[in-house]
Amino acid sequence: MTTYIIGMDGMDKQIVEENIEEFPNLSELTITGLESVTPPITVPAWACSFSGLNPDKLETFDFQMVDVKTYEFSPANHEFLQKKGFWNYWNDSSTIFSIPGTETPKLDGYSLGGFFDLENLETHPESLRDEIEEEIGEIEITNMFDLNSEKERREAAYHNFEVRKKIFDLLLEKNSDVYFPVFRLPDTMMHHTDSEKHMVESYREVDSFVGELRDKMSEDDNLLIVSDHGAVKAKRRFFINTWLKQNGFAKQKEGEENSFLDDLAMKLGDIGQRLGFRDLLVKLNNLAQEKAGKNFAPRKTKALDSMAWQETEAFSYMTGVCAYAGIWINDERFSKGVVENTQEKKQEIASELEKRKEVNKVRFREEVYEEDIEKFPDLIVEFYEDTKAALGFHPEVTASVSSYMHRKEGVLMAEGSNIVDSDEEAELIDLAPTLLHLHDYPVPNHMDGEVLEMVKKGDVEKEVSEVAGLDI
Repeated sequence: MTTYIIGMDGMDKQIVEENIEEFPNLSELTITGLESVTPPITVPAWACSFSGLNPDKLETFDFQMVDVKTYEFSPANHEFLQKKGFWNYWNDSSTIFSIPGTETPKLDGYSLGGFFDLENLETHPESLRDEIEEEIGEIEITNMFDLNSEKERREAAYHNFEVRKKIFDLLLEKNSDVYFPVFRLPDTMMHHTDSEKHMVESYREVDSFVGELRDKMSEDDNLLIVSDHGAVKAKRRFFINTWLKQNGFAKQKEGEENSFLDDLAMKLGDIGQRLGFRDLLVKLNNLAQEKAGKNFAPRKTKALDSMAWQETEAFSYMTGVCAYAGIWINDERFSKGVVENTQEKKQEIASELEKRKEVNKVRFREEVYEEDIEKFPDLIVEFYEDTKAALGFHPEVTASVSSYMHRKEGVLMAEGSNIVDSDEEAELIDLAPTLLHLHDYPVPNHMDGEVLEMVKKGDVEKEVSEVAGLDI
């Protein structure tokens, strides 16, 4: 029995179901929603899927984590995350490919890193890279950041998808017990179009790929197609640091505030985005940086660089791709902290913020996570599904936009010898314990996820002792 877990970054359940007649292969699978983690961001979401742990157990809130002494952010620790993977808890062979949160863990099987940059692909064993180049030639991946138009980026997304499929076909010859690749096409398309037509076209490509894989599977195999989050149209951006500043909770250094020209350029940019001139705006902003050293985009990093920390009580930083934001209270944890009563300040900010019509709820960190991780934000802001969090300073708290963003509900599609129909509410953290159970391994006691009901197996056993020498 082989289990294929096909990760489709950003694939959305509603888009699948609303266009199901266009997907002959996906339509034959069991389809259910897959609840992501808070926040629903690529990292930590995929790491939670392969570890069975919630983000606080992985000490990873976002792609980057704050240093409470320096106010600087650094990327999530891939070495730490991959040590928590399911492959540490069994003796079967695994092939993992381009899973965010990993690089090249040393496992019984094959691992390939380079989720964003396959040109610098790392492999385990090292000889695998030579084998790939010998079989399919030099790996040619297009870097999205080198392209100036969304049309070019969409074309590059299809090209990169084809390259990854060729590598995956080669890996299928390795006869592993579990295959777990992650493909980026749905997520890349989401971030480079506001057209439902383009989105559905990319899902057709996924459907065709799934059909080819199903033809290669045996009757005993199992197929799970999973996404780390979904995709939904945003109508507006909410600039959280702008709101904090306007309400007296944050302050910029003297001389660091936006000029009249900056504010005017941002407002014109908002209008241009709504009219579909995003490519032109990017080119104009690049020209402004080249000729005048001006960047008119409300950047996240600039927001923190411009803070007057001795006069700032709270600030926000997060990857602005979803309806969630984190707010840190600038208290004694930080080298320039000014807030003495953290709980009181949290309550004050939460009460004021919940008066905004765009805000669904504001929760304290301890209401969301079990572990008290000081690097995590003190407040978790959840906006309504049509509002995307934004972190830069903008002349207005909100700005209209028409673009896709991350939805917390992803999708799970499945079929196989051990898969039954189920309408259960599945969670992303259920993936690792379900996989272990499928292959007759006990589920470690420390995992937060549960075995999915759609798996037709015996009773679930949980072990109390630590596994594989890991310090859980």
